Amino acid sequence: MSTKSAVLGRTSLRYVGRLAQALAFIAVLASCSSGDGGVASTSGGGTGVTGFVSKGPINGATCNIFNSANQLVLTATTVNGQVAFGTLTEAGAYTASCTGGTYRDEATGLTVTNTTVLRSGIVVGAGGAASMTVSPLTEMAYQRAGGDASKMDAAAQTIAKAFGLPASVNLLTTVPTDVNTTAAANDGAGQYGTLLAAIAQMQKDQGSSLANIITTLSGGINTTGANPTLNAAVASLVAGAAANLTDPTKNSNPAVQAAVAATKTTLQNNVSASADTTPFANTIALSTVNGTVVTAPVFGQSYALRVTGGNLGAATLVPTNMTCSSVSASAASISATCVMAAFGSQAGITVQSGGATVQGLVPSLVWFLGNGTQSCRTCNWVSTIGAT
Repeated sequence: MSTKSAVLGRTSLRYVGRLAQALAFIAVLASCSSGDGGVASTSGGGTGVTGFVSKGPINGATCNIFNSANQLVLTATTVNGQVAFGTLTEAGAYTASCTGGTYRDEATGLTVTNTTVLRSGIVVGAGGAASMTVSPLTEMAYQRAGGDASKMDAAAQTIAKAFGLPASVNLLTTVPTDVNTTAAANDGAGQYGTLLAAIAQMQKDQGSSLANIITTLSGGINTTGANPTLNAAVASLVAGAAANLTDPTKNSNPAVQAAVAATKTTLQNNVSASADTTPFANTIALSTVNGTVVTAPVFGQSYALRVTGGNLGAATLVPTNMTCSSVSASAASISATCVMAAFGSQAGITVQSGGATVQGLVPSLVWFLGNGTQSCRTCNWVSTIGAT
């Protein structure tokens, strides 16, 4: 072979080598691009996961993702609500748990520290990309699903329907509008963001923690009918908070007052339409020391009364031929010690709360009486409450 031919051969080999390297580099770039906000997906079928964490967008929150065996698989930190978790290498149901960080409160305009654990869930397949939203409403879904990520979608749908959000809203994936910076449109994101702002307003109005507000709202959802509804007390609570969002004497965040001017009315209408104003039906039993069953309370006998269910924080007792003392009420229950005041054919208690009434008059009740010689101090009158 001539010297010229040898040189050309070596040159050709160098070009071929460089071309192969370039093609390999292009392949790597392609494998790292998902086409969805830069979320990565491995060539082996992994799923790139991003998220949005909002109670107002939370900055600096630590978010962990756990698999169905409760094993920690990914950890990331939020930046203005956004979080890039990385890649999940196996399909399945995963739970996200976010703690700490700070956010701008929609009711006060102040930057506050998040002290509530907020969780959400996601079910991923093989490859591609996935995103999730973490908010107080997804925390409600987590609790209703018993922490099972595979059941959170159904729980989230129940919550969204109860609050009258549009069918387009998926609480686990829809990114709510940040009403601190953006006017809320009357769409799913805007109404989601407005509801989160109303939750902040409830905290301010009541001087309550986010955890307590979540418990109150979740306890007000009724699923006994064909469609989820809110009990009258919770519907009134949400509507009142929505109204206060644009009241400068109640809300000290001018940006939010302007941002929700249109959507707060939509929220008020939605929860009012969802309110269950039908009086509650009840099954009441008085459990006792010996379980003796009679059809009416005994004159002079003391009974412990406890009604649970719904939002009973503002409940009042209206006794009929009974005298009650030691009345204690909370959002979850009301209790009292009641004594039949005089002999009569009818005696009982009416519990009035949030426009709904839980009523029981003997002999429509089943009474399990205690020992006739001692007060029934360990007895509970437990009401299972559902819409009629």
